Amino acid sequence: MLPISETATGEVHYKATVSTLGGTDLYQYPTDEPYYTLEVTYRAAFGSVPGAFFTFTVVATFVWGGLAVALRIMLSDDDDIVSAKDLRETTGSIYDLKES
Repeated sequence: MLPISETATGEVHYKATVSTLGGTDLYQYPTDEPYYTLEVTYRAAFGSVPGAFFTFTVVATFVWGGLAVALRIMLSDDDDIVSAKDLRETTGSIYDLKES
């Protein structure tokens, strides 16, 4: 990994030399040029630590808050239970239903 900053632009010139553990073989990259040129275009910084914590807090609040609301709606018993008594008290006929 090259030790350059996140927002650096321009060109990086480097040449690498690698050898075996015993030092008998030496490999250089690139072999035919004095050095290698790497073009570095503009890269935006990743952000700050407070911004990352703020984003995490907002996302976690919406995700866990939405889950809590959904569970409360699914598990509540507010007037959603239809009993047999309610069905007996309701009078109606299938002939009362008319198609439009």
